[in-house]
This record gives sequence, C-alpha cells and structure tokens, in this order.
Amino acid sequence: MQKPSEDEIRDFAKKIGAVDEDGNYTEPRNKLAAGALEYRKELAKQADEQPDGTTAEQLLRLHDELLGEGFVRDLVYDLVVSIAPALVRRQGLQLNPKGTRTHE
Repeated sequence: MQKPSEDEIRDFAKKIGAVDEDGNYTEPRNKLAAGALEYRKELAKQADEQPDGTTAEQLLRLHDELLGEGFVRDLVYDLVVSIAPALVRRQGLQLNPKGTRTHE
C-alpha cells in the first residue's frame, strides 16, 4: 500500500491531537505516518467488508493496534472516541457478532 501523504499524516495528527498550537507534530512523524496508514487501511477494510464483530470490538482492535504502535494512551483514546460516531453512521451499531444492525 502506498505511503500516506503529508496531508493524510497531518489530518491524522490533528484527529488524535498530536499537533501543537504552532502546527508542529507532538509525536514522531514516523509513528504518525504508521498510524495514518493503519487508519486508511481500517477505513478501506470497513468499506469493503461486512462488519467484523461488534462496534465495541472493532474500536477496541483499533485502540489496541495504535497502542501497539507506541501511541500515547490519551491520544489513542481521543482518536477512538472521535471515530466511533462515523463508524456507527457508516455501518450501523453492531451489537452482536452476527452483524444484526440496530441503527441505519
């Protein structure tokens, strides 16, 4: 998969609060690039596949992957919380592994 552009990295950094008031990254750029790439992969996967597990399980996997990449726990939490509404809008609220949609 192609490396993320600087715009994707900056957007990802802004989403997780890793940009200071001067516009500088507060996390290492290589970690932000890895996170932006994972974020892009996750969005592509969600668009192409049926939901895998409950909404909570999907968000927990993303949370764990980002922590595994070395991101600061508070930033990961903020990112997951900011992604949750879009995930629910995109695929509905998944309450069980059978994929029953309770929200459209």
